[in-house]
Amino acid sequence: MAKLVLQAAATSEPVSLEDAKAHLNETRSSEDATIARLITVATESLQHRYWTQFVTATYDQYFDSFADIGVLQRHPVDTVSSVKYTDIDGDEQTVSTSVWEQGDEHGRAVVRLAYNQTWPSDCRGHADSVVVRYTCGHGAATAVPAQIKQAILLMVADLYTFRESVKSARLVPIPGVVERLMTGQGYKGIV
Repeated sequence: MAKLVLQAAATSEPVSLEDAKAHLNETRSSEDATIARLITVATESLQHRYWTQFVTATYDQYFDSFADIGVLQRHPVDTVSSVKYTDIDGDEQTVSTSVWEQGDEHGRAVVRLAYNQTWPSDCRGHADSVVVRYTCGHGAATAVPAQIKQAILLMVADLYTFRESVKSARLVPIPGVVERLMTGQGYKGIV
């Protein structure tokens, strides 16, 4: 799997603290820090498991060579802003936007060679020689689908209720209903 580096994080969580507290029927402000942390944990866990980004963020995804370039790990992809590579002299070069295009392969965003174009021949071809920068996510928190928000809230409730994994009788990390909500949005988990 290609290396993925977050360049610009989402500016908000997809679920607000107020929504999570209402879902938990929690009124004490003493629990705010814990609930906020659980929102972040649930969001990051689901985003990792389903190779997605809920609220817009920017990533750099690295490939070893142009032959390896292809499917982008996080979706939905809004825009690919650049394709850069390290040349044989160790200098960073930017590939012209006329050489590559953003496409779709089985519902996943890809970067591919444009028609009648060739990749630069002076790529170093070493680990992480090619980097694709892209922006992905549904937009602002208000644009995140309701099913995803509900999946996050259910995970927050599960994490809040079962805080001690050793004492918990529950061994399933993703409740079945969360799985159904996410796959209902077209997301497939990591196999």
